[in-house]
Amino acid sequence: MPVLPPVDGTPPAGFPRELTEGERAGDGWSWAYGHSPLCQNTVAVDGRAPGEGWGNNRGYGECITYKGGEEAGAPGADFQVLDVRDHYTWEQVEREVTDFRRTLIGVEGPEGRSYVLDVLSLTGGNDHALFNSAWGERVEAELPAGQSVGPTLAHVLSCDDAPQDRTYYKSLAQVRNLTGAPTVASPWAVTWATDYAAYAPRDPDDGSFTRPLPEDVGRVRLRLIGVPQAEGETQLLSGTGPWICYMQQPLPEGYLVKGNVAFLDARDFVVEHRRAENQPLASLFVHVLEGWREGDEPTLEAVTPLAAVSAKGPERDLVAVDLRFVDGHVDTLIYQSEPGALRPGAPDGIGPEDWRIIHAIEPGLRVNVAGELTLRVTEELP
Repeated sequence: MPVLPPVDGTPPAGFPRELTEGERAGDGWSWAYGHSPLCQNTVAVDGRAPGEGWGNNRGYGECITYKGGEEAGAPGADFQVLDVRDHYTWEQVEREVTDFRRTLIGVEGPEGRSYVLDVLSLTGGNDHALFNSAWGERVEAELPAGQSVGPTLAHVLSCDDAPQDRTYYKSLAQVRNLTGAPTVASPWAVTWATDYAAYAPRDPDDGSFTRPLPEDVGRVRLRLIGVPQAEGETQLLSGTGPWICYMQQPLPEGYLVKGNVAFLDARDFVVEHRRAENQPLASLFVHVLEGWREGDEPTLEAVTPLAAVSAKGPERDLVAVDLRFVDGHVDTLIYQSEPGALRPGAPDGIGPEDWRIIHAIEPGLRVNVAGELTLRVTEELP
């Protein structure tokens, strides 16, 4: 079968988004974009992205805590943790970062559906950008009102010492349709819908589409809920960018389009951008993620930050949130970057009127009727 690169063989109509060539793997713009923090849901510091991962230009990760791997239904399988700290990645790109750590806490909710608490701690530099994106359509949003802030992300996330022809900034220039809100003071959320088969090959003659999967397979939604940070201001930027894939699309007369292609505006972005006048900037990005099949309904009704302060122990990151479900059930999650004792920081802080299990890393605790934090998760629960 004769093979044509995408620029020479235009695929048939019928795809959800406009299509353009993605250039060669390894040195084309789409390859760099797909391996950038924009598409990997991670961060940039002072206008620099981490190394791509080849050429010995990254550091290494230290696994601090791992808890998981149990079979479904086994004791403890409903609570899983992955906590990792980075070493030397930012030194490779000449950025002074003293803390880069990410923690994922997975919990099975009351209806059997799991959710994840995502905590990313970053200290260093004075400009942080966290890229949240999904290959899909934004179908719901609870975001502060925004306004146009520039033609592309390259015009917004610019630093004086970062040349505009750098690979990272070429990737930023792919994200357009930008709006921004100046600060975030309360929880926000976006919901994306994705059809795994939406970009499957079309009929080479008329562009018609027969979905290659059963209707109840591959259609999902993901909700990202952002928890505001205790200190500083966070600008929320929304935009759209290309989704990159490797296409093999039949054409009339036996030809085949084969290669990297970009579907424009098929990836939806929410970028959290923080700046400080004085170094080092400390950011604590906190999110809750819940997914479900198309046709189902979300089970999380609200996420509420709680006020908790250290009663004993070293200086550390603290995150405490209530997760209220539509059936009235409430989960309380506490994350501490180091072991220590806590106390409520306000009357509406951690002080339930009955027993609750608190899922946490260090320590894992339960609250009694007096608001006292007792019992580690590692101990046997009554």
